[in-house]
Amino acid sequence: MELFETIGRHLDKIIAVLGTVFFAVWLVPWQGPFKLRHSPARPNRLPVILPFILFGVWLLGESILYKFLDYFLVDSSPDHSLFVQYLALNLERMLWSFVLLFLAAWGFIRGIRGLGLRWRTIPRDLGMAFVNLLTAYPLILIGAAVVVFVGGQVAGPEFEFQENQALTDMQQTARMPGHVLATMVVLSVLVVPVFEELFFRGIFQSTVTFLTGRPWLSILITSVPFTILHPPMHIPALFVLSVCMGYAYEKSGSLLRPIFIHMLFNGVTVASMLMSQSAS
Repeated sequence: MELFETIGRHLDKIIAVLGTVFFAVWLVPWQGPFKLRHSPARPNRLPVILPFILFGVWLLGESILYKFLDYFLVDSSPDHSLFVQYLALNLERMLWSFVLLFLAAWGFIRGIRGLGLRWRTIPRDLGMAFVNLLTAYPLILIGAAVVVFVGGQVAGPEFEFQENQALTDMQQTARMPGHVLATMVVLSVLVVPVFEELFFRGIFQSTVTFLTGRPWLSILITSVPFTILHPPMHIPALFVLSVCMGYAYEKSGSLLRPIFIHMLFNGVTVASMLMSQSAS
């Protein structure tokens, strides 16, 4: 029992050390950065401007949705407001996911298989998603640590790391009904990763890669709009995560791999927050 308790207390350090070893192996002996020279092509006939139009329409639609919810939920209880808000966001992102799948089925030469959705690769993609995330984990930690260090230097001891809105809402779990928490967890761990990877990696990155023929350039370009949607303090860490997911997509040709990486990252973050809440 003592052994398991000791491992639990130092789990984050163990993961960081393992991730550092994996990253060193990927960087030097395996020469990972150079492995994209022969990454699988994803030919498609999507207009170059389409991802930018979709991005603008999505942001505008989400802004309208929030205003609509604020207006109609003004007199609702906090629990009811949170439930309706997160239920609406789940439905909105799922609707967008179906739209993106339809566009992929029409625009990619081999339909959604050309996008990289092949169900027979699920076991391998899930295992490699864990390895990819573990490899990127030390750099993700460094990105967050840099923000904390700079913030502490600028703002002093009063500096607080800004949390994602969904995590902030989940911190009310002590008094929150189960169905409200469930809508938040489903959104964060399932719906958001599927939607965002379909859009940013599947549509956006594929279009840029097919246009430029330079996978690393498309990974970096795609990571910019992905990260700016999140709180500013999260940008360095999430830029690393985005590069990790973009690399996994280009290297494997499977969109399931970045989806699983995204799910694992969000799932671990949510689980850690909920466990810390229950322990306090």
